[in-house]
Amino acid sequence: MFHLSIICFEYIVCTHTGVSISYVPIPNGLRLFTRKDIFTILQITDLHLAERYFLKVSQLRRLRRLIDRVNPDLIVNTGDFFCRRRLLHPRLIVKLFTSIIGKDYPWTFAWGNHDCEAFQKGFCFTPIDTEKEFKAFEDFLCKTKNCLYVPSHDFIMHYGKMSPVEKELEEEAGTYDDFYGGNFKLELVNASRHRKAWDVFILNSRQVYHIPPQALHWMDHEVRLNPHPVPAVCFYHLPNKAFEELWEAGLAQGVKGEGVQYLKDDGRIHEAFKRMGMVRACFVGHDHKNDFIGTYEGITYVYGRKTLRFSKGAVDAGKVPLLTKGKPVPLVWGAKMITLGMTEESPMENTFSVSTILESRVRRKATYPVSLPEPNFS
Repeated sequence: MFHLSIICFEYIVCTHTGVSISYVPIPNGLRLFTRKDIFTILQITDLHLAERYFLKVSQLRRLRRLIDRVNPDLIVNTGDFFCRRRLLHPRLIVKLFTSIIGKDYPWTFAWGNHDCEAFQKGFCFTPIDTEKEFKAFEDFLCKTKNCLYVPSHDFIMHYGKMSPVEKELEEEAGTYDDFYGGNFKLELVNASRHRKAWDVFILNSRQVYHIPPQALHWMDHEVRLNPHPVPAVCFYHLPNKAFEELWEAGLAQGVKGEGVQYLKDDGRIHEAFKRMGMVRACFVGHDHKNDFIGTYEGITYVYGRKTLRFSKGAVDAGKVPLLTKGKPVPLVWGAKMITLGMTEESPMENTFSVSTILESRVRRKATYPVSLPEPNFS
């Protein structure tokens, strides 16, 4: 049996209900302790709290009411959060989110492509040190109340040895996609049973070139460090190519209102996860009009539900969308609730379930992975 002991310098995060999660720092991550037999994660995504949008406060209050209803142990924001190139705007958005939601709930953040556009221009378009600003913002996030974020830019950028193909990819990415922060791990430990139950990987899919090879090498190393196999779930913003493949193979359930924007992923992400053998599920955002789920070669891929009405593809509950001939109807915005079992002596036997939470209080639930035939691409 895999036992863990709580070490010194333990931090406590308390929610508005008085329930607490304690955690300790680990290399490039945090170890979270809970005494509950299940751990719930609410995935919110694509809030698009851009500078130009009004009603940000009222929309966040509506989201707060949804969150209070389900009372998750952790909120994971999978990107396209602040969405502007302004130098100060991202900090203002994080402070606004914290004042309404984050002050009472532990949360973490996976960078979206629009978030990665931040810090490209200074005041009046004066040049700035982009790498310095990204690192300063990572430091700001990890010091924000209840934000379980670990700065990782320098660590991941220099991690491991890349193959010639991987080096070529990163050279092509160049200075456009060279922010390597936002790749870290949250370990979930059942403190009542002194047993590690899950690895939660927060990953940065960047603007176009997707999860860096260095981050995948680090992740592979981490899953092999466990004395006994431990299941893993991953959160990142851009979908990878496997989402398109499982939909085309008829393995998905749900709604596909637009194309799968996997951009520069050629299948390497899924192949890396498959080689690791521990990845049970991956949760993404980005495509606002897509909300489907399916299991492909043992890994369950899940689109997060577009959260809040901003940008495109989502409306408030009770609002009648304007019907445009030939175009998909916008979805009512919401979130995804992931419930992780924490009780099994063999961690790989822990189960998980996924629910769609809508502002209209509708909740659909299914346990995954589902039994589906493998696709035939011949």
